[in-house]
Amino acid sequence: MPDHPGATLPSPTHLPPETHGAHTQTCSCTFSGRADQVPRVRVFLARVVDGCPAAADAVLMADELATNAVLHSRSGRDGGMFTVHVEVCERAWLRVSVQDEGGLAPPLLRASSHPGSADGGRGLRIVSALSDTWGVTGDVTGRAVWFQRAWESG
Repeated sequence: MPDHPGATLPSPTHLPPETHGAHTQTCSCTFSGRADQVPRVRVFLARVVDGCPAAADAVLMADELATNAVLHSRSGRDGGMFTVHVEVCERAWLRVSVQDEGGLAPPLLRASSHPGSADGGRGLRIVSALSDTWGVTGDVTGRAVWFQRAWESG
């Protein structure tokens, strides 16, 4: 997926100082903007974060962001794409960003699910609960929704 000017990737925030000089792994993978690609996102991320103390939570949060990209952005249109960017510091943190093709409505943290809806409305609440910090950059032409999670090094 070509980079969209509005969807710049965020810099790490609030990282523990003891991680300076630690090895950081960065990788990305682009997916078709279809619902059948979300399980592939989970497999990709599980491989990248294998052995990380926050792996299970990271896979769940990435699943939510990929699902949102498919359902709520232009990435879900015919021919649409989204890209998952992953950065893992071996000693203490990870950051995942899902870059989509934008949309009219920005991703918002809902107070609760819409009445009468058994599904939907919980994705960003899950990300908010499991991450240390998360956010959205970009605009209608492209955006990146990201989260960051640290853990105790030991």
